[in-house]
Amino acid sequence: MDHATVRDLFSEHMEGDLPPDREKEVQDHLDSCADCRAEYETFLSMFRSVRDLGHVAPPRDMEKTIEKRIRIRSKGKFFAERRRGLDAEAVPYEIISLVIIAATIGCLILMTLLYSFQAVAPAP
Repeated sequence: MDHATVRDLFSEHMEGDLPPDREKEVQDHLDSCADCRAEYETFLSMFRSVRDLGHVAPPRDMEKTIEKRIRIRSKGKFFAERRRGLDAEAVPYEIISLVIIAATIGCLILMTLLYSFQAVAPAP
């Protein structure tokens, strides 16, 4: 087994995720190669250092800060500040849809009434 392959398998070797035959090949290489063994020890040391850092809680206002940055960078396209009252941009699509549906129904009723009056009216 070559050095690059062994180095690519450090993580799986450390976690015991390799099949037994592959594990033996990696371990045999580490036992016989001082350079790879030293690099594996460095890998283990770095992994332990990161693991031992523990959990750090994020700042309380982190979410608001991120939203503000996104809002500024996107020029208000994302996380736009909510305004009070209704303006053209704040009218929900549902209301606009209801108005269009009501107008369409009104036109249909008007057309039906006009047609029925024409059918009843005497011809000249």
